[in-house]
Amino acid sequence: QYADRRIQINDACQATPTNMTFKTNTNIMIDNRSAQTKVVKIGSTYTVKGYGFKIIKLTAATPPLTLLMDCGAQQNVATILIQK
Repeated sequence: QYADRRIQINDACQATPTNMTFKTNTNIMIDNRSAQTKVVKIGSTYTVKGYGFKIIKLTAATPPLTLLMDCGAQQNVATILIQK
């Protein structure tokens, strides 16, 4: 269901893929492929348990909007463009 709307986070808090584009009000999956809980920030902050996932809704009041994703101490591990 989220095959083309999934961002995976590894042990080192690196994201795959690093650049994605979505329409506003799209749900995406943050998929933690690490055994450790990760704290991810994409506008808001989310806690994703080890080997777990979180579904979040990306919205932009005035698209286009570029969001940078942080994971733990790593900053800007992914770029998300939200379009109309």
